[in-house]
Amino acid sequence: MGSSLRNIEWRLTLAVVGTAGIGGMGANSMPIWLGAVIDGFAIDNQLGGVLGSIELIAGALGSLWVVSRTGTASMRRLGLFGTVVCGAGYILSAGADSYLQLALIRFGVGVSCGLVSAAGSAAIASVREPDRVFAVVALIGGLLASVFIVALSAATDSFGYAGSFLFLGTLCLLALPLLRGLPDQPPPADPSGRASARVTPRVAATLGAIFALSVGGQGVWAFSERIARQIGLSPDEIGMIIAVSTLAGLLGSVIAALLGTRFGRSVPIGIGILMSGTTQYGVIHSNSYTDYFAMQIGWGLSFFFLTPYLFGLSASLDRQGRWTAAAGAASMLGAAFGPGLAGSALEWGGNDLFGVFVIVCTTVAAIGLAVFGRSRQRR
Repeated sequence: MGSSLRNIEWRLTLAVVGTAGIGGMGANSMPIWLGAVIDGFAIDNQLGGVLGSIELIAGALGSLWVVSRTGTASMRRLGLFGTVVCGAGYILSAGADSYLQLALIRFGVGVSCGLVSAAGSAAIASVREPDRVFAVVALIGGLLASVFIVALSAATDSFGYAGSFLFLGTLCLLALPLLRGLPDQPPPADPSGRASARVTPRVAATLGAIFALSVGGQGVWAFSERIARQIGLSPDEIGMIIAVSTLAGLLGSVIAALLGTRFGRSVPIGIGILMSGTTQYGVIHSNSYTDYFAMQIGWGLSFFFLTPYLFGLSASLDRQGRWTAAAGAASMLGAAFGPGLAGSALEWGGNDLFGVFVIVCTTVAAIGLAVFGRSRQRR
């Protein structure tokens, strides 16, 4: 691993740590701020899920806008612009005094997060070992997130949703210097012909699997705070469990960085999908502190292990980053449907229907990647 790490472009990697953190900030912290918004505006789970979905749909739109510009636009300028807008949007969110006003602001934040996330993902596609770089990004980002999530929980506990949004807005602005490591010029076309604008079966299967996994994962993530409260956990305990599970989950990134593509991608992705679905189901049906804690750790481990391989898979389809940016959009779009569908499942059928929801999403993703494997064998 030592020689591999020496070959990594660290300035670009740290810049992508910043873009991944900003782009995924709203989604990754949703269990904390969404619960505070539900309480602060006295709305039900379904309306809360809709709010989360609005932001993530906007993020997918922002990412899709970048897809058609990966060969012409400056990823650095897109990233810096999106970060400034995102930070301003978070600060405005803290002062929102109605659900409608907050929804409109969160839509703008979502679009800017999509721009930032796609700019970083597209920039990685041109490197030699994208899987390993994505793993290192997840490792560093997870270390930082495990610290920030505790501070965010404290700010939310003290000041409600306003505290959440002010804290997140400040983080956006502090991350601006990192983004200068993004390339100012678009990457050259791939002389091997790997880049393609056609939506092939391989592309469709990969993006479809990422979409399905995001639907289930974000649905559970958005309401994991609500689930924890059902079994009697306090806000401090919830924040600590999420932070520890994130930190423990970094072992998944270490394993992915060590392995790279030594054993290909199919086996690691298959293992990651199975473990992810099982632990998400376990989170939903936890009955005690111990159950919830163990399932969150398992989920964090599988998430940090699986994500680099999925995005490395998309990067392998196009050196200019077109499909890597599209993978980010598919992830955000799937995550956008997650909270709304999960909230509806909870309202209509409780945890039992919620568990079925996770099983369906995991199965669809597995089928999608099996299709990818068959299309590759026919080539």
